[in-house]
Amino acid sequence: MCRSGADAADSSDEDEATLSECFLLLMHNVMQEFDSAIRKLENESATLLDAHGVMSRLRSQLISRRADRFYGSKTKQAFRKLSAREQTEFATLANRFFEKAVLYLEANFDFEGPVMANASCLRLSGPMEWDALQRLADKLALGIDEDKLYQDYTVLNAVFKSIPEELEPDKKWAFLFKKEKEATELLKVVSFLLSVPVSNAYAERVFSHMEDVWSDKRNRTAADRVQSECCIRVRQCIQKGRAADRVQSECNCVRVRRGAGDCA
Repeated sequence: MCRSGADAADSSDEDEATLSECFLLLMHNVMQEFDSAIRKLENESATLLDAHGVMSRLRSQLISRRADRFYGSKTKQAFRKLSAREQTEFATLANRFFEKAVLYLEANFDFEGPVMANASCLRLSGPMEWDALQRLADKLALGIDEDKLYQDYTVLNAVFKSIPEELEPDKKWAFLFKKEKEATELLKVVSFLLSVPVSNAYAERVFSHMEDVWSDKRNRTAADRVQSECCIRVRQCIQKGRAADRVQSECNCVRVRRGAGDCA
């Protein structure tokens, strides 16, 4: 009798959930959104043009979760096992967490600034809008000839459909400027923004390569040789990363086709 009672008590304890468990499940769920945003910004192909879109999506996710009181499926299961008082306390603290998380993002990222807000127009995911480009050029203060910039803008929209859609934004611009060599004012804007690192991940990768190349055993290697070897290593990593992305994209396409065939 005692043993069966103890077993029942243990099983009931396992069925119960605590506030701490709920918060751990909530953090695990929400941190996946932060991790996804960080990975996108630290990707080899990420540029400043991607920053506003990634951060805006992250902020929207947090705002939506707060408004809808969505804590994740596993958190919801644990939440239902709490007492009424604990549920109220958890909801209050979770709401405060989302509020502070959004405030933190807004304090450390310029969502409304003309540079970040308008830089995404250079991703060439669709025809460019003149207002966004004009605001961007005015804020950068690069000594742009606005009349010539507008000519470049009209040329861009005229040849936009000829730019391969599968290319990354920087490759799209390289494709365009190779064809339109007189788009000099647009080149100033694009080259300036693409030269700004979106995170410190790239610099850290370069330092990692340099530590391998300029090791204690090779400390007398000339600086220009170290630079050349680092450039080769970085380029190889970028090419491998893009090749892996292409393979993943092709695999996804195959899955979609197979799924469509199964449905048919």
